Amino acid sequence: MDNLFASSLYGAGLFAVDNATLVSRYNDALTNLGVETTGLDRFRIDRRGWSPEIAVERGDKHYLAHGHANPLAVVVSPDQRGAALYAPIASFEGSLMARYFERFAAAIADLTQSTAIGLDLDQKLSRYRDPADLLLIREVIVRSHAGPLSEAAETQSALIDEFEVGGWFDPELRRALLESAREHGDLRFRELAVPDMPFDGVHDFYADVFGGVFVLRAPGSDDDYLILCDQETYQADSERASAAMWLRDPELIEQLLAANFVELDLSWYQQHLEVLQELSESLTIGLLGADDPELDFGSVAAPERKRRLRKLGSAVPERLFELEQLSARLEGGDRVEGRELSLDLTRLLLRPHSALPALQRSVVAQLLLYLEPIDVQALFDTDRAHFFEAYRGWPEAKRRWAQQVLARRR
Repeated sequence: MDNLFASSLYGAGLFAVDNATLVSRYNDALTNLGVETTGLDRFRIDRRGWSPEIAVERGDKHYLAHGHANPLAVVVSPDQRGAALYAPIASFEGSLMARYFERFAAAIADLTQSTAIGLDLDQKLSRYRDPADLLLIREVIVRSHAGPLSEAAETQSALIDEFEVGGWFDPELRRALLESAREHGDLRFRELAVPDMPFDGVHDFYADVFGGVFVLRAPGSDDDYLILCDQETYQADSERASAAMWLRDPELIEQLLAANFVELDLSWYQQHLEVLQELSESLTIGLLGADDPELDFGSVAAPERKRRLRKLGSAVPERLFELEQLSARLEGGDRVEGRELSLDLTRLLLRPHSALPALQRSVVAQLLLYLEPIDVQALFDTDRAHFFEAYRGWPEAKRRWAQQVLARRR
């Protein structure tokens, strides 16, 4: 990960914990959650409070959890709301945190003036034994822990309630109220209460466990699908989970199409020819960058790109030529049927089915990016962990090109 820190892309969208006060509050929250504190005096965190620097310090990508089934979160500022999500265990953590910030905006603003908030994202499971256990996740209960201040607010509120129903004559009660007020101030008019928050946006998701697992629940039926990214896990688990499929199974595309998770809508591409051009460019830089790692792709004119591709000969995949032909036919107004395309090109052009709900579309889009990590903008926006995993293996020419593309589209 160290070489990624030097990239202008890595760290984009993170919140800086860059002073002693914030570091101390972050460590207090870790302690309250039962996690070892950090020795760093500055670091960055994402929307969930996960830090790439602390992950390196620990040598543990998922340090902010008690096992994969027990993720945690830390909130030190309302400004975290706009931070990116870098290393979720489950893809729904982004929308979960967005809802948390939206629902408790006032309390977060008040509490983080003097403390940090630790979150227990309770999935009602202590561990995952196998991928099929992911199908048991139907709801997450977000439990907030704000340390002594939150506890003091609850205690003071209880004392006030007791005082108002006739306890005013009790000297011990009055003394307790005065001591609470002297230590914490009058907490009656502050937004310090953060009740448990149920979150049910877990219908479909990706989990970074067992080598990567997608959970999809078919629209309009009771069928559940487990799509495993790791072949060994699939082979070991396929007998126990009849719904399990391997990401590279030749039949997967047919299954996704039949279940209406994805669609091949060539009429959409006819209205968005620029997307085909971007896919062609991405395929081309992958080839030319591997051949010449020092290549400055942006400064190479189209004729020179064609010359270099011709030089590569049979190393150029057929689907690049097929993509060029499709683009020309659609631009010319031809009606093209999906059955005319190869499976290789079809896989590249699949999109989430337009009838799916938004959250389900986002998970299916992430799945398609695992099948074909070609669209660097979509990959960066949808799944930064996967983007940077791919980025590590790219030649320097493709890295420079990706930085230029992302900078151009911001």
